[in-house]
Amino acid sequence: MDAKQMGYSDLMRPMEAHGGLVRPVFSRNAACMSLELASLAYTLDVDTWRREGWTDISYHVDNTLLTGDEANGGTGGKWPGLMSEYRQFLTRLKAKSTNILSQVLGTVRQREHSDTCKAVVMIQRQPDGRYLVAIGFMGTGKRLHDWISNFRFIEEDGLHQGCLQLTRHFEDSLDKIVFQETAAELGLERLTLSDILQACKKADSPFRLWLAGHSQGGGVMQAFAYRMIRQGVMREHIIGYGFASPSVLYGGNQEDVRSIPLFHLLNGDDLVCRLGARLHVGTCFSCVPDERMRQICYGNAWQQKPFRSMLNLLHRVRSNEDALLFLLALIRSYCALEDAEMMRVLSAMLAKILPEKMNNLLGGKVDGGLQLLRRYLEGTYVSYTGSQQLPEWKVSLLSGQVDQLMKETGAKGFLRYLVQAIGVPHRMRYLPAYGKALPAYQYMAEHAGDVLINTVTPHYPLSGKRSGGGERRKAWGRFGRRI
Repeated sequence: MDAKQMGYSDLMRPMEAHGGLVRPVFSRNAACMSLELASLAYTLDVDTWRREGWTDISYHVDNTLLTGDEANGGTGGKWPGLMSEYRQFLTRLKAKSTNILSQVLGTVRQREHSDTCKAVVMIQRQPDGRYLVAIGFMGTGKRLHDWISNFRFIEEDGLHQGCLQLTRHFEDSLDKIVFQETAAELGLERLTLSDILQACKKADSPFRLWLAGHSQGGGVMQAFAYRMIRQGVMREHIIGYGFASPSVLYGGNQEDVRSIPLFHLLNGDDLVCRLGARLHVGTCFSCVPDERMRQICYGNAWQQKPFRSMLNLLHRVRSNEDALLFLLALIRSYCALEDAEMMRVLSAMLAKILPEKMNNLLGGKVDGGLQLLRRYLEGTYVSYTGSQQLPEWKVSLLSGQVDQLMKETGAKGFLRYLVQAIGVPHRMRYLPAYGKALPAYQYMAEHAGDVLINTVTPHYPLSGKRSGGGERRKAWGRFGRRI
């Protein structure tokens, strides 16, 4: 049996008792397959999946849903296949668009509610006659308004508000996502994702839900599974793998939450894993990176002393409260810069979002904007923590550390290394900007038995114990390609 078949078999295995909890068995092959499903939510490139027998594919991007004939080339129209491919192209374009007008309109649309959930849904019949229903949730995209839900971290219905809003937005489409080919196989007039979830409330359901997500997508995956279980979906019909998942749950019994059949792969160097709410929904498997892993996964970045210093500085950010204090310290340091230097930094930050002329028009308004942001963050900190006032000594300490590193890198270089220190440990896919370095989460999935430990999310110093894993292995791809 090859890795692909083993992965399917592991995803369909019944739950077992482990450590007092009844849950699925963690599988390296299933983790690697889930990594590809999470990656598919970014690319929406389903051709290889279709050749592997996946059908009834649906695309959910913001307020656009492609399902049924529109997504799969039905029999209607003069050129059904061509029109389906064209609609898929437009959907991919919408998910990646950096057009300034669409970003402004999208940001305005997010004032009260987040509606930028992106997901791909499909189904495949298994050898035993049951069906595996795959749902891959995309993480934060490159569009400015994709980020807004990440900062809605107050509690709502026991969950991270931003992830909850995205989940509800996806749930609004449950009765619209159709499985026409599967309905025909089962002799049904119509079959929707809502129907499948209803069937999963029964012990003899022929469906198993396979969920996957990276970053924000891992957060939405948790909120979706948690809400479905609360609404009666049986746990034995769900299995999911998250990568770089933030926590999303504020309350609840920790043992009961851990028994929910989700697994999370968390990189100890990844800031995102330490943010969100209070608890992860499911079981966390964490990696304590060592020198060897960092050389393999971080590539040339790890050879640069400022990158290592920045990574060490970010290790001090262990919660939402710490993140708010870090941002306040960062603003304080940049407000102390000369106006000309500040404009150079601003132009570098916004070059890919705003036209150059618009950057120039901001001119002297930069400092006022930063001061407004500072007051907003201070109010958010006091409101979120319930504190009477800001811990000034903590902000001063962090600001001093930021200033020290900024002297070494320069103001513009500081932001570049900050983006690297956040992004490089967070990677799950090969991206041209990072060269040939193996993505950290692919390395973790491939070496799961060597580098992962079952634990809650701790803080990992740069001098953490060796993660092991031996020599770099060939990139594992279910379809013989790099992720």
